[in-house]
Amino acid sequence: LGDVQVVRAAGILPVFAAGNAGSTAATVGAPASYSEAFAVGATDSNDVVASFSSRGPSPLSGSVKPDISAPGVSVTSSFPGGGYQSLSGTSMATPAVAGVAALLKQARPSIPLTETLFAITSTALPLSSTLPNNDTGWGRVDAYAAALRVTASGMLSGTIRSAGGPITGAQIVATDRISRTTVAFSDGQGQYQLPLSPDTYWVSVSSFGFAPSLNTTLTVSPAQTTLFDADLARLESGTVQGHVTELGTGMPLSATISVLGAPAAAATGSSGYFSLTLPSGQYVLRAESWQHRVLTATVAIQADGVLTQDFALTPAPSILLVDSGAWYYASEISYYRQALDALGYPYHVHTIFNPVSAAPAITEVQAYSITIWSAPSDSPDYINAGGMLTQYLDNGGRLLLSGQDVAFWDGGGPLLAGYDYFPYRLFGAFHNDTVPAAYASGVAGGALQGITFTVNYSDSARDQNSLDSVVPLDTAARALAVYPNGEIAALAVSTCLPYRAIYLGFGLEGVGPAASRQAAMGTVIDWLIAPPPGHDFTLSTNLPAAVGVPGQVITRGLSLRNTGSLADDFALTLSGNAWPTVMKNGSYTQTLPSPLHLEACAAQSIGLQTTIPLTASQNVSDSLSFNVQSLAVPAQSMTRTLTSKTPAPVLLVDGDRWYEQETHYINALNARGIHFDLFDTHGGDGPSLERMQMYPVVIWFSAYDWLNPLNATDEQNLAAYLDSGGRLFYTAQDYLDVRYGKSGFGHDYLGV
Repeated sequence: LGDVQVVRAAGILPVFAAGNAGSTAATVGAPASYSEAFAVGATDSNDVVASFSSRGPSPLSGSVKPDISAPGVSVTSSFPGGGYQSLSGTSMATPAVAGVAALLKQARPSIPLTETLFAITSTALPLSSTLPNNDTGWGRVDAYAAALRVTASGMLSGTIRSAGGPITGAQIVATDRISRTTVAFSDGQGQYQLPLSPDTYWVSVSSFGFAPSLNTTLTVSPAQTTLFDADLARLESGTVQGHVTELGTGMPLSATISVLGAPAAAATGSSGYFSLTLPSGQYVLRAESWQHRVLTATVAIQADGVLTQDFALTPAPSILLVDSGAWYYASEISYYRQALDALGYPYHVHTIFNPVSAAPAITEVQAYSITIWSAPSDSPDYINAGGMLTQYLDNGGRLLLSGQDVAFWDGGGPLLAGYDYFPYRLFGAFHNDTVPAAYASGVAGGALQGITFTVNYSDSARDQNSLDSVVPLDTAARALAVYPNGEIAALAVSTCLPYRAIYLGFGLEGVGPAASRQAAMGTVIDWLIAPPPGHDFTLSTNLPAAVGVPGQVITRGLSLRNTGSLADDFALTLSGNAWPTVMKNGSYTQTLPSPLHLEACAAQSIGLQTTIPLTASQNVSDSLSFNVQSLAVPAQSMTRTLTSKTPAPVLLVDGDRWYEQETHYINALNARGIHFDLFDTHGGDGPSLERMQMYPVVIWFSAYDWLNPLNATDEQNLAAYLDSGGRLFYTAQDYLDVRYGKSGFGHDYLGV
């Protein structure tokens, strides 16, 4: 405190960051909390106080803090080591205020400290009806207004007219002798006021549709008002008129016709007719009507001419675009807007500024045909909106959900998460949080077929660092895109359900190029609103290899569902296998006929029984191809490859969850020529006792995931495996110390 007092007494303004401990009261930290300090809070691009910005009052004196605020969210600045980086914090806001103080000192070197403070606080943009307040102080700093307060001692004032009538919105530009410009605009009466420092200026006036008045020389004197009026001549002009209707029906539409790059527009009203008077020249007209695709047309206006330009707009779904990144200052909604704008789809944006109370309500989303949800790093359940989405989908909603951590948060990643819409409406389960993928590709037959997304492409947000992969829990969900390693990157859900949904395990903003984002947006919207197909079907994805000992009969189950709106017959064939395999129903009680008849939306469980020959040696395998073909549409077919094998010498159990470490173990075993079978727990149950007893050696690792303990069944199975003569190598950092040695959990296998 003493140091700050000395600095202040020396005529130096001590500007300090309020701190990032908000949003609770009395969180302003020292030295910003001292009465002698000038404390700075942070605001975002919407002039809303940042959630992290520390609040007053001062815990030391009880005085109002912060004193002033400045932009402190996603501020780009130079960065140690070279280059630039965008960061958030009151420390990013504080230099702006210190810079304004320096600017005032430069403008008037003799300005007293108290007048500097007054100029900054009195010209700030108020962000509350209470001034000052403990959120933003006197408001957001305004450098231009503060500089005018201490420098401008003259005034330029006047009225802008045309043929005696006022011109609203005319731009008045005053340029001084070193090319610095100051701008004002005329009000509804054509009047303006422009504070200026005493000097000689060149003043120009312009307004769309009028010939400009250029470079009138004026001298502004101290403490005086210099009058300058301008009478602008209207340019030669013509008229464009037309009728806006709906394509196909011819129904007139209430629409807005705007002129790109010019402040001119017209509304049609219910009749659909419009008329615009424009100066001679070439223009691009934009016709927009809610629930219709935007259409543009280029027109050439001639003096005193009348041009007819009609628009027939294509019907479009109503779209709600949800920006869930805004509340943690990571909004990437601009990439979604770019794609929709390029396709000509109108939309409304719901911005989530507050994760507790600002998610869209069910009544809001139900008013739209499609909801597109951008979640750069959070998820719907993260902000307690999962229940709302469940209700929305049950009522026939159409959803596109995109984000690199959505499955992690909502599909089974966190240990104690409550799951709702993701497993029970999207029919997906979290599989991997950090897929090492450079791209994702749409699968054949899906809405993203032929589209490749390059991760962190140069024209994207380049924010993808934890790509999610998922596994479908039901044939109602089918893979829509895959990563190079075969893991599923996207799901489509529509099978015989009242709703449709598409989930992307990556943020659309973080992939590219822009053409791929646009193509994906277009095909997804088409798929979401399309009627159900007459003939279509789904089949379970490839299953992991089934392991059994010689002489054992092993089983695999698949599910076939007719997802078309019409009944169909399906040919079922097995091929390529050497080991005897029979095809039965899901309960293995009877052989399935082929072709198999299924009514619309009906499903059939399929069980495959493979007998491993008694002569089979260790670690040998046999693969078969299971093919399903629609007889109504023979081009529709799917094949699944299923592998049966005998045990390898080693069972490698991948027990990690968030920190993938299997590559190290796999490489080490391969380097020694040791054959193994891999069992991935995906954070769930480990292998059964029967499975482990097939192997003379079990290697089980949990890496750093000590927060993912073995359950009681796993412990009992490990103990029984060791009791039966098994050989176990178990490795995990901190696992035993933190989860068992200190917390008192049971540890049967440790006793063994």
